[in-house]
Amino acid sequence: MLPISRCALAVRRRFNPARYLSLVAAMAVGVSADAAVTGTVHINTGTSFQNIGLVPDQTFNFSAPADPQLTTTFQQSLNNGLFGRKATATVDGHEGTLSAYADAEVKGVPNANTGIYAEASLLGTDVFEVKSNTLARGAPVELDFELAISGNGPVFSKFQVLGGLLFLSYNDPGTGPGTSSFLDNTRGSFIAKVGDSYGIEYTLKASAFASIFNLANEPNQTRFLASDYANTAHFFAQSATEGAFIVAQSGHDFTKPAPVPLPMSGVLLVSGLAVLRRFTKSREIEI
Repeated sequence: MLPISRCALAVRRRFNPARYLSLVAAMAVGVSADAAVTGTVHINTGTSFQNIGLVPDQTFNFSAPADPQLTTTFQQSLNNGLFGRKATATVDGHEGTLSAYADAEVKGVPNANTGIYAEASLLGTDVFEVKSNTLARGAPVELDFELAISGNGPVFSKFQVLGGLLFLSYNDPGTGPGTSSFLDNTRGSFIAKVGDSYGIEYTLKASAFASIFNLANEPNQTRFLASDYANTAHFFAQSATEGAFIVAQSGHDFTKPAPVPLPMSGVLLVSGLAVLRRFTKSREIEI
């Protein structure tokens, strides 16, 4: 799928003083004044990112949850079919939620040291204002932030409040938790003020590469790697101070959803199982 091209139209908009002042306040501290989610897919030769790709990069600006995902693929056969390589990169997203997938595969050993690298990356930006119906303008408010991510494979994700106010990150180069290169700094907070606006950026990058190094020792001389973080990167922000809340320019609600309560039928089932277990244990003791 190729990026959507848009016609350039001159549109006269009604001036909105409140929105104008909000954007000016955000830009005054060096933050982005736009709310957007942009995804890019990239494939190149080798085992790491290179500017020159095997296929043209594709970029798409996601504007609604119903927008289709963006995917690029590459497949090549060399040495009369004795060697092949292929890769896929896919992105999808909307405000507060990003997903990315990348895979790479090499098969057979050619004469040259040839590999393949795929990268799927997204960037989200927004501006939010701290509001309150009870607190005075300028009152301090504690804001909590969380980067929630799960998946497998090499990935990097960040969530930051621009201006150096907060920086959260998650980094797994593919080694997994417990290794020296693994980083899990996904919760944080800072003190904001009622009436002030703040810019945020959040990203997700999944990557995969495959090379022929020591490939002769692999079963069937094939190597495959996937980095799967589809529908798993969520970004949350909410006030920890009673009486305050945040409103995003995009209109997205960054508040973390409350846990879904167990339906009454589920509660009765769990209670019944507990009673049955106690009854079974008492029968065992009597015997």
